[in-house]
Order: sequence, then structure tokens, then C-alpha cells
Amino acid sequence: MPTARGSSRDRSKHQQKALHDDDEPTDRDGDGNGNGNGAKNAPTPAPALGQYIYPKNASDLPLNIVRTLLLVQTLVGASAWGVGSAPLLSLVGRTDLVNRNAAVAVKFIGDRLLGVRVTMDGREHFAQCGRPAVFVCNHQAMLDLYMLGYVLPEKCVVMAKDELFYAPFIGQQLYFGNNIFISRENQKSAFKTMRYVSNEMKRRKLGLFMYPEGTRSNQTTNDLLPFKKGAFRLAIDGQFPVVPIVISTYGDVSNPKQGLFRGGKVHIRVLPPISTEGMTVADVGSLTESTRDLMLKTLREISRPIAKL
Repeated sequence: MPTARGSSRDRSKHQQKALHDDDEPTDRDGDGNGNGNGAKNAPTPAPALGQYIYPKNASDLPLNIVRTLLLVQTLVGASAWGVGSAPLLSLVGRTDLVNRNAAVAVKFIGDRLLGVRVTMDGREHFAQCGRPAVFVCNHQAMLDLYMLGYVLPEKCVVMAKDELFYAPFIGQQLYFGNNIFISRENQKSAFKTMRYVSNEMKRRKLGLFMYPEGTRSNQTTNDLLPFKKGAFRLAIDGQFPVVPIVISTYGDVSNPKQGLFRGGKVHIRVLPPISTEGMTVADVGSLTESTRDLMLKTLREISRPIAKL
């Protein structure tokens, strides 16, 4: 049987099917709806790292270069710390702390280097829901990796795109932390593996952290992409609570579209757990949409008006 991490690349390929939406057709036009027509809600392609470094406004260039390099340094340094601590934690049977160690490190380093001031409310809901639980968060830009230092709860694994497996230090940290790698090209789900992941979460009392938008939105309009159903199907299958986490729109704090990384204020709100007790597979769609509506309302409450972003 595979594990949450897998002891080999083949295992992670097997488990990557676990939380895809088997009931969603292939998304041929990239609109995130899986309906293959129109691109009204098409996600903006993820900008290359160079778009942070070379802004439209030349006066932002020096600061962008510095902050972008510091962000990369923060992520690599925190991941290296997580990898370095993994052997000792494995010996004492506490591999569940690998992710938390990396999250604490990325927060500690980033708070001192990036010029981003983060405030947060609702943190008590992390403990209130217990484990297992499914944590869902909006996904905006590369800066989200730094925000994991704030929003990744204890005893929680992350669902990550499989390309990150090969990223120096970051991939190794994700591997040693028993995280789950997925392929965004594989649209089919394996019910047996999904149930296995659900059982592992119950057995090990783990949370699972997911980005239900499926990709970075790079949004500047206080909006969300359509949600994929995988996180909510898993939650209902295991009768796990869903805990929504909302990060305010970055705007010019970090705006890849305009090549900006100026730093500034970001607010995070953790919402009360949503019970799935008694829900069935027939409720997956309504749970997905109601959670998105709640997170969208919260995003607009905690973000600055569009004109000021």
C-alpha cells in the first residue's frame, strides 16, 4: 500500500490520483469549469519569476530584484531547515513536525526580509476543529509559499503539484514531510486511493491543506477562480470538517501582472469549521459552491477596494 508520502516516485504517482475530481470532465479551454466552452473565468497564466524582477515601472526595479531574491532565499532556506530536521524527527517518530518546522522557518525568515506585514484572526479555529480535517485556502501568487508559515496548521500535510518534487530543497522537504504530490494533467480519480488517503488521515489524525482553485489566480479584483471539487469530496467521504482560510488580495504587495513586489499589509482570516456530518456525495457540489461563496465574501471584506489595489 502507498503511504501519504510514498517511498518512491511511483508511489507518489499512484497517490496523486487521490483527490482529483473524477466527476469533472477534462478542462480543455482552461476556464477552470471543466465544461470546455468559453474562457470567462480563465486563470491568468502563472508569471515567470522574471516578471517580478522586471516591472513595468523602472523605478520599482531595484526593490523588486532584492525582494524577489529574498523570497527565493526564504523558501529555500526554510525548506533546507525542514529537510535537515527530518532524519532526527524520523528517529523519534515525529515526521508530522517536518512540515511545521519548515513553516515556522519560512515565517521567521520571511518576516525579517520581505517587508510584508501580516495580521491574522480566527487562528483558534485550527485547534477547534481537531484532526482529521480539510483546510482550504485561496491561491494567488508565489507569495503564497511564504504565507504557508501562517496558514499551515500543525499536524497537516499539503497537496502539491508534482513539478515541485524536483525543486531543490523544497521538493525534498515536501517528500520527507509526507506530503501528497498530484498531477494537474491527470483528470481521473481512483476511488480506492481516495479512500486510502481518507483512512490514513483518520489513522494518523492528520489535516490536509489544499488550494481548491487548483492554480494561482494572480487576481487583482478581489475574486476567486471556480473551485475544484476534490477537497470537498474527500471531506464528505471521510466526514471531515472543512476549514476555510482566506488571504486578502495582495495587490501591489506582490503583483506579478504588473511586475510589482513592494511589500505591505496582508490580512488572513480563518473561518469556523464547516461540518460535513451526514452529508453524502450528492452534497459535494453544494458544499463546494457554498464554501466558495463564503470565502469570496470574506475575501472582499478583508481586502482593500479594487481601486486602491
